Amino acid sequence: MHVLMITQKVDSTDDILGFTVDWVSALAEHVEKLDVLTSYIGQYDLPDNVTLYSFGKEKGYSKARRVLSFERHCIEAVRRGIDAVFAHMIPHYVIAGWPWFRSAGVPVTLWYAHSSVEWHLKVAHRLADRVVTATEGSFRLPSDKLSVLGHGIDTNTFAPNGSSTDRRLALGVGRLDPVKRFETLVGAIEVLDTRGIDAKLQIVGAPSGDEAYVEELYETVESQGLTDLVEFVGAVPHEEVVLKYQRAGVFLNDSATGSLDKTEVEAMASGTPVVSSNDSYVDMVHDSDLNASRLTFPSGDPAALADRLESIFELNDAEYRSLCQRSREVARDRHDVRALMSNLASRL
Repeated sequence: MHVLMITQKVDSTDDILGFTVDWVSALAEHVEKLDVLTSYIGQYDLPDNVTLYSFGKEKGYSKARRVLSFERHCIEAVRRGIDAVFAHMIPHYVIAGWPWFRSAGVPVTLWYAHSSVEWHLKVAHRLADRVVTATEGSFRLPSDKLSVLGHGIDTNTFAPNGSSTDRRLALGVGRLDPVKRFETLVGAIEVLDTRGIDAKLQIVGAPSGDEAYVEELYETVESQGLTDLVEFVGAVPHEEVVLKYQRAGVFLNDSATGSLDKTEVEAMASGTPVVSSNDSYVDMVHDSDLNASRLTFPSGDPAALADRLESIFELNDAEYRSLCQRSREVARDRHDVRALMSNLASRL
């Protein structure tokens, strides 16, 4: 099979989209030839049956020129005789390329995993032949085209490494944006500090465009005297963030999206227990034999999150190792990238 994959960025060093290189490599194992059309080409190491095409962002092309380049590449891909199209995450790719793919009878599969439902998603959903997503909660349109395939984590990379773990170190990963609600995590550390319980928090992620939120977050840490307990690390390349997961004793998430966050699965695969408020994570915990009362909390409740952290800190070594192992098993069994791409290839 000759497949065209369309994606935002191919760059293993990108802190948000670096995982795309893992996806391309895994999909390439299941197809004869894989062409990848992307807005930006950075650093990568990919199999020989993968060919990259850029519509020019890394070359400094204007938006108008990138649109024209995209259309030209779609036409050329059809002429090369592609058998299927896999559009990753961006509904506009389906809409813009659909006339060329439709005229050639090439089926289009859209991956979408986000709580947002806007007009372009609705249009792309109508045009696409199939839709795939990570979890039941990560695609919010009713659809008879939908398949749920997991998050697609490289569980060989995101794995325990046997290094020393700081059990009192909590970790949060993501852009510093209001939707991530990092203030809840900071509040939990403050509660533990008032209780005389030793705990620290590392937050990994670049500031978002919401400068007021970022400034307020920094000011809260400073005004509450938490500068020795809360560290803002900034952006970390995708290929290096696994070291942060492996070092941390627990991963925290209070994202407002309700969808299972990819970072939660990366942490679990790395053998790091996750405490989260989001609905899809709560559902997954209830659907497994993990302890929901210890690993979930009401959104926006720092005191409840502090209670969960205290509960994890009180586990003996054997109990903690068992929790880490079971967390990894759940992530590996449900969200491994090789399983996802095998399932995807059979649906293209």
